[in-house]
Amino acid sequence: MLTLLFTSCHKENIAIIDKVNYHSESETKLLQIIANCGWTVSKDDASANWLSISPISGTKNDTAIAVTVDEYLENNIRSTSFTVTSSKGNATCKVTIEQNGEYIRVTENILSFFNEAETKTITVTSNCDWTLSKENNSDFTSDFYSTSATSGSVGTCNLNITVPDNFTSGNHLGLFWLKSSSGNTETPVRVKQNGRNETNITSTVWGIYKYERWNTDYFNNILEETYTVSEYNPSNFNTPGWTMYFLKNNHGEQSDRKYSETGELVQIFYPFDYEYDSVTHHLHITFENEDPEVNEYYDTNVLTLNDSIFIIQDEYREHFFEKASMRKVGYIEETKTQSPRKTGTKKHGQPLFDL
Repeated sequence: MLTLLFTSCHKENIAIIDKVNYHSESETKLLQIIANCGWTVSKDDASANWLSISPISGTKNDTAIAVTVDEYLENNIRSTSFTVTSSKGNATCKVTIEQNGEYIRVTENILSFFNEAETKTITVTSNCDWTLSKENNSDFTSDFYSTSATSGSVGTCNLNITVPDNFTSGNHLGLFWLKSSSGNTETPVRVKQNGRNETNITSTVWGIYKYERWNTDYFNNILEETYTVSEYNPSNFNTPGWTMYFLKNNHGEQSDRKYSETGELVQIFYPFDYEYDSVTHHLHITFENEDPEVNEYYDTNVLTLNDSIFIIQDEYREHFFEKASMRKVGYIEETKTQSPRKTGTKKHGQPLFDL
């Protein structure tokens, strides 16, 4: 145990940290003064008006002073100091203040991804040249994401961070630094990607918030002119869209809401059977077909499935693809009596979610 003992008032003692560093932003730091006597604070350079201190005097015991610096955007380090002096002048402590005017600023410091492939963009603004350095140790891995650049110069630029599909059950965590060429400034950016995080879809309700469709050529390259994307409000059942109900005993219903030619919102329910294979990550869905002798069968790939997001993709006809991104909008209380509803059957070769 460390004990500070002041045996009399004849010996003045003052203790305070001797150096404080600041970044380019305006910032206030609290510094503790430990003293057994009264004290005052004075700037060593009265012209350093970018530095302010409050309070500038106090009595004995433990006291905090607020030391504030103004914003500084020059590409160098400025410094000054102040002195804490005991009331009788027998004790002094000098505190050095340094502020680094270099800055590297990003629009986002934490990037979170679902387990599907995706690219996100951050904007980097700096008054110095910088290089990108990835952490690779027991806490962070660097091989699951890529960046569009590994260095930059003074000014503003966009930096793309891309992750591929994560088909494992584990999450990925990465960290990279944007470091100035002088070594005085570094800005961290964390990258996190979720794993599959499988969940039980029984008795859940999912609404589509984004629907994509495209065709490919015979080399499986996407034909850009065929790509379409639509966005919906998954929680609003009074607007066009789709809702998937996964009931017990592997039964379900798809709600299809569209405007009729008269402008009326019409809702049709399509009963289906389903089976989810957690090993292959395939969701098999079977509807009744217009032809009673044939069932309409969809074999979808589950790209993401967790407590809130459900994303599936399928090739409903050769070289014809669709992708549905859904949010969980509720749970099913199957004990309630269902009101009469209009039901329908699927046409052969049509998308799972027909526009």
